[in-house]
Formats: sequence, structure tokens, C-alpha cells
Amino acid sequence: RAELAGRLVGNSRRSLIEIADMLSFSSPSNFSRWFKTSFGCSPTAWRASAVEASSE
Repeated sequence: RAELAGRLVGNSRRSLIEIADMLSFSSPSNFSRWFKTSFGCSPTAWRASAVEASSE
């Protein structure tokens, strides 16, 4: 679940709401909290760093 979440947030144009739903979270805020605990940063920050890395 964590690996898929990281890939979806970093490499897809799906909204965080869609990703939370795809991964069966009860709400986007629960997904964001879980993501931050699992990865050490918010999904938004993860996505921004992935975009930055791909543009280098």
C-alpha cells in the first residue's frame, strides 16, 4: 500500500482525493496523515519533489 501510494502521488496526475479513494482511505485527511507518518512528508511535498526531480 505504501509503495503504491508513493508511486501514485509522485507519478500520476490523479488528485489526492482520488488516490485516497483508490487506496480505500475513509477520507483524504486520513490518507494525508498516514502518508506523512509513512514517508516523513505530506503528499503535496512528495509530489512537488517528484516534479522537481523529473525536471532536472
